[in-house]
Amino acid sequence: MGGWAVYIATTSGPSRIQDISVDHQLSHAVMTVNFRTKRAAVTNAYADFVSSDAGLIARRVGEHRFRMKVSHDVQRGDSWQLAAFAAHALKAAGRLHSCRAPHHEDVRADLDGAEGGVWATGILGDDLGVLPVEKIKTKLETSWPLFEACNAANLPVICFLPAANETELPGSSDLAEFIRLTEETFPLIQFRYVDQVKFAAEFWLPEEAARPIGLSGPSDTDGKPFWVRYLGP
Repeated sequence: MGGWAVYIATTSGPSRIQDISVDHQLSHAVMTVNFRTKRAAVTNAYADFVSSDAGLIARRVGEHRFRMKVSHDVQRGDSWQLAAFAAHALKAAGRLHSCRAPHHEDVRADLDGAEGGVWATGILGDDLGVLPVEKIKTKLETSWPLFEACNAANLPVICFLPAANETELPGSSDLAEFIRLTEETFPLIQFRYVDQVKFAAEFWLPEEAARPIGLSGPSDTDGKPFWVRYLGP
């Protein structure tokens, strides 16, 4: 199957972005929970996030009627935006690892066939700037079972955090110490502080994994792979 699993960091634990699809029966985007008929609490905010007027996704892919499935409800705030943006970028490039069934208690089962994981928390501005968020240490603590599962499966995980949270905010030193502990405990984890993002798969992947070799996804009119159209910001 291949691809990278994407996780929204929350204080109650990571929520896996299970799949993103286009549903032409929709009038606007929707975020649903674990293959069920339940909308996520932030579904209206997600519809705005991908919309063609105020949003960030439709202007880059020419579509806004998305159905995003997540493993656990995302209940409040906007810090899910960084992971959602990453998932859309990877989906456009054919590099998003999707789930074919509801969330499994054994995290390793959900990761079957994945190349690695992307874990993110951050708010995006309309200029693709990354704004700071709160409670990152708690989000990391509740994600340790995921990190353990990835480590056991020999899968790398890249964690994306707002650059402003590195040094500029109260508690930054405590966060830095906990990140060092996490890196020591799970050697396959990488942390990246970002202040600006790009809608390009290679931005979200390790350099050795970013080359889109052998993709079989949709192509544009000149025969180039789908991802080639989205290497800009």
